[in-house]
Amino acid sequence: MKFYLTVFLIVVNCGVFAQFSEDFTDGDFTTAPTWTGDAANFIVNTSNELQLNAPAVSDTSYLSLSTTSINNTTWDFYVKLDFNPSSSNLARVYLVSDNADLKGSLNGYFVMIGNTEDEISLYRQDGTTITELIDGADNSLNTASVVCRIRVTRDGVGNWELLRDTTAGYAFISEGVVLDASHTTNANFGVFCQYTSTRSDKFFFDDLGDPYIDTIVPTLDSVAVVSSTELEVHFSEIIDQPTAENITNYSVDNGIGAPQSATVDAIDETIIHLIFSSPFVNGTDYLLTANNVEDLAGNAIPSPSTAAFFYFVPETPVLNDIIITEFLPDPSPPVGLPEVEYVELYNRSDKYFDLSGWTLSDASSTSTFNNYVFAPDTYVLICNNGEGSQFFVANYTEISLPSLNNSADDIVVKDDLGNTIDSISFDLSWYHDSEKEAGGWSIERKHLNTLCNDKNNWAASTDPIGGTPALQNAIWTDQDDIIPPQIENYEVISDTEVLLYFNEIMDTSQVPTVNITPAVNTIDGNWQGLQILSITVQTLLLNQLYELQITNAFDCWGNEGTTLSINFGLPDTVVRGDLIINEVMFNPLTGGSDYVEIYNRSDKIVDLREMMLANWDDSVANHKLITADQRLLLPESYVLITADTNDIIKDFSIYGLGTFVQATLPTYPNDSGTVYFLSKDGIVLDEFHYDEDYHFELLSTADGKALERITFSGETNDPDNWHTAAEDVEWGTPGYENSQSLSPVITGDVSSYPQMFSPDNDGYQDVVTINLDLPTNENIVDIEIFDNRGRLVRELKDNFFAGNQATFTWDGINDEGEKAAVGAYIILVSVTDLNGDQQQYKLVTVLAADL
Repeated sequence: MKFYLTVFLIVVNCGVFAQFSEDFTDGDFTTAPTWTGDAANFIVNTSNELQLNAPAVSDTSYLSLSTTSINNTTWDFYVKLDFNPSSSNLARVYLVSDNADLKGSLNGYFVMIGNTEDEISLYRQDGTTITELIDGADNSLNTASVVCRIRVTRDGVGNWELLRDTTAGYAFISEGVVLDASHTTNANFGVFCQYTSTRSDKFFFDDLGDPYIDTIVPTLDSVAVVSSTELEVHFSEIIDQPTAENITNYSVDNGIGAPQSATVDAIDETIIHLIFSSPFVNGTDYLLTANNVEDLAGNAIPSPSTAAFFYFVPETPVLNDIIITEFLPDPSPPVGLPEVEYVELYNRSDKYFDLSGWTLSDASSTSTFNNYVFAPDTYVLICNNGEGSQFFVANYTEISLPSLNNSADDIVVKDDLGNTIDSISFDLSWYHDSEKEAGGWSIERKHLNTLCNDKNNWAASTDPIGGTPALQNAIWTDQDDIIPPQIENYEVISDTEVLLYFNEIMDTSQVPTVNITPAVNTIDGNWQGLQILSITVQTLLLNQLYELQITNAFDCWGNEGTTLSINFGLPDTVVRGDLIINEVMFNPLTGGSDYVEIYNRSDKIVDLREMMLANWDDSVANHKLITADQRLLLPESYVLITADTNDIIKDFSIYGLGTFVQATLPTYPNDSGTVYFLSKDGIVLDEFHYDEDYHFELLSTADGKALERITFSGETNDPDNWHTAAEDVEWGTPGYENSQSLSPVITGDVSSYPQMFSPDNDGYQDVVTINLDLPTNENIVDIEIFDNRGRLVRELKDNFFAGNQATFTWDGINDEGEKAAVGAYIILVSVTDLNGDQQQYKLVTVLAADL
């Protein structure tokens, strides 16, 4: 378990007590006291230690100072050798010397630190002869770097004791005692260094004295959180036990108070363990106050001394504790934000997390977080190394951010155990703004307290600078979605499986109830994704139209889709005549789009994924698939194929909702051309050779006007079976029943319908149809129109070859290209069969007009 703290210290400097008690805190060794010898070879370093700083040659150097102490004396000193000592690199500390020149002949005593046995030993020197008095433990200094604190005592008789602590503390171990009174007076104390060229700056001395008198005020250095009820308080030196263990000398704010116990650490006496009866609250800042605590010399810490700490225990995340709330995949050109990518996270839980070891990935690379304490109800900005300061916010952390793809990518956040905490898969549609998707605008999450994570809960930022990194989103809302889910699409995979695609993320913990009519056996539903439900059945019949109803389907907001239903079936093979071209826009208004409407006049269910459109370019050419995805066209249904469905919605007020397929169309000329409708294997299912002359003759222009088929049963390439769409539907009915559609009532061999028509292009009975249902298959037909005075006004058909069934139309235009007058008209139909037998039929119709 990890703990984190932040410590603020009160530091107090104190002067040195004037006596031979030297800690070099004044930064000088030439006065108070005055050291002499090889002064050029020593410095006081920035840590206030006496350091050898001699030329890089093999040599000896020393410093000494005057002192007379010998009887009933305690000598203390600290030594550091930044190397493993040897017979060529060692130190001597002279306690007694009758000569200030420690390189010369002298009488006295010294402690040797080093030598071949890596020991601390006491020696007597007589002139130039040295004698070992106390042989310290071998290998006590056999380390890469030596730090030790040494104490030597001598009474008035001449009894010596050598003590050392090789951790530089005060837990001394005795190296031995000896009686030696060879020398009874003293004149000098000093340090002596023997070194090779590579060790000429690696000797350090401090806290020297006879004895060393500590006048430095101790300080409260740091606080470490051990548990929810325990602190480790670190002081700058060993603390006097009675003051250290007085619980009234400590207090923690925010209702914690004084500890129930205070104990000096058994190994390191600079550490005090405090245990409290009230636990710390996770994620809380606290302040420890200490008073009246003293070191061994009686120096008290400044009162009060304080240290702030932050209690934090990382907690275990679950899915969506941390969520992705904003990201900038395309920072160029910048709107107002720095021109760099970023991702924003939000901690929507009440937990504290350490992001160390967590990862952030896109579809191709993964990066790892460094330490970052993520508190509840806060945001953090994730950016590339070195880029965080550009945002002028404090709550950011830097990683080697994966480079996000501008148009589409994944973003995945995982914890340090590899568990996914949040993920999204975005594309340009998430902007919901074609201008902002060009760059410089971030994509922001709307509602933060929902598991819904699809594009409906995201949009481009509305902030003027392009985003809100590390802040609440500009499009933030706390309004829940109350719109029930819908089935957006479906796909019949086989005669045993149907896939349903929902328009938003669903609650996949609940499996909906599925009913199919007519009934099929073994209905089973399983979620294949957050928006895809697989329905398994046994077994669908070909061309059987089924109704599928779903209940108990809930979106991620908890909204139930009430009685969701679709009509579907198993698609069949298509042959010519099953599907027909029913309406064509080949000359749209400027800025508009061509379209082709197909009608299923069969009783089959067909898959438009198996169909193509083409045009004529010396042959059938420029084949274009209608759709790459399954799209079923049910019997008696329309589909509208266009390059831009938005243009159709903009240009027409009547259109078939749900019938549009957006696809690339072949080019269809504005005056005349051919629309080919084919199966994917190239079989022509229908073709329409259109011409602008097929439009109603009295129009001033054919621009922006669709040609509509009049009857489903009539021939596709019979000009009489096409008419301009009505004006009152804005000249087209894309994906919807044609304004000029007629289902003539046929009575007898030859008949007309309706009895009264009004050729004003209003979509209501604009033409009269002449319908043939003859007993023979090969006939020559003549059709003439006479007014009520017997005058010929239109020769509609002359010597026209027809089969047993045919339909012709008259739009009220006479042979002069003018609209005929209101009144009754005789339609004379002459039919001659292969035997030369002729029959004539007189039909009556009335041409009417609005008064």
